[in-house]
Amino acid sequence: MRRGRWDRTEKIYAAIMYSTEALAVISIIAFAFYREFAYGLIAVVATVTTAACHLMLLVYHRTKVILESFRRTVDSEAQPTEENQAKPAFEPAFPLIKRVWALLDAGLDREDVVDITKYCESMGLLPANSSEKVGYVVDAMSKARLGGLSLEEFVLIIYGAARASGLKLEMKELEEAAFSLLRKFLGKSFKGVQI
Repeated sequence: MRRGRWDRTEKIYAAIMYSTEALAVISIIAFAFYREFAYGLIAVVATVTTAACHLMLLVYHRTKVILESFRRTVDSEAQPTEENQAKPAFEPAFPLIKRVWALLDAGLDREDVVDITKYCESMGLLPANSSEKVGYVVDAMSKARLGGLSLEEFVLIIYGAARASGLKLEMKELEEAAFSLLRKFLGKSFKGVQI
């Protein structure tokens, strides 16, 4: 079995097992010398009881080891490590950024945007903590808009931060922002050029 201390249940099973084993040995010896039916019966009952206690002790011990192993596995999975720590994704953030930008385009201020986000969050329309995340970015968005940045340029700034953090990024939203900026740039480049 295992090395180490036994718990109370294991000690009880072991005490019963060793006691009945001793009784079985004594009964077998007595039966061999005296050929009495009672000694033979006691020997059989004590042997069966010893075997049953041995099996119960073995099953109890193995179950205990399995449960301890399972508990350690669950505890190790519950503790955040680099492997099991969830990294934020860029793709789900982009629709939220677009939504906030659209609300700012509609003339809403910071408090309005955060309040609407809290409402949508409470109704289950947005993921938990969305209003907190929106609160972090809405002021920067307002300043970026006042500075003349477009949504696509702002997304590229967020993309740069995500890239610097080592986040693996999908290209779908980035491609959309890049092509929009390219169309905007080409539109400005060809204004005033007569063909």
